[in-house]
Amino acid sequence: MIAGVAFGVTVTWLRRQVTGQDAHGNDVTTWVETDIPSCVIAPRATFEDVQARDMAIFGLTLYITLPGYPIAPSDRIRYGGETYEIDGPVARWDSNPLTAGKGGIQASISHITG
Repeated sequence: MIAGVAFGVTVTWLRRQVTGQDAHGNDVTTWVETDIPSCVIAPRATFEDVQARDMAIFGLTLYITLPGYPIAPSDRIRYGGETYEIDGPVARWDSNPLTAGKGGIQASISHITG
């Protein structure tokens, strides 16, 4: 933040939390929501060969610039009214290149349909 101006966007982090067990002893879970400020969202595109056809797949890259949010591939992100799954591992920085402070997180996310 510079002179009271916040940078980035706020996303909502959704993570599962065990709230009890059912009659068979299986965990019952619910989604817990936490807003994460000062994030950066960037478009990304990849190309894959699917059944002998080149397909372009579009998603987003999420940069969490603040430390302290231990997101995981099993979590979800809500941004712009849409819910996204985290694609693969989450990268963690040792330091933030924008602020010289503690590191943040980078994750590839894709829109959930159906």
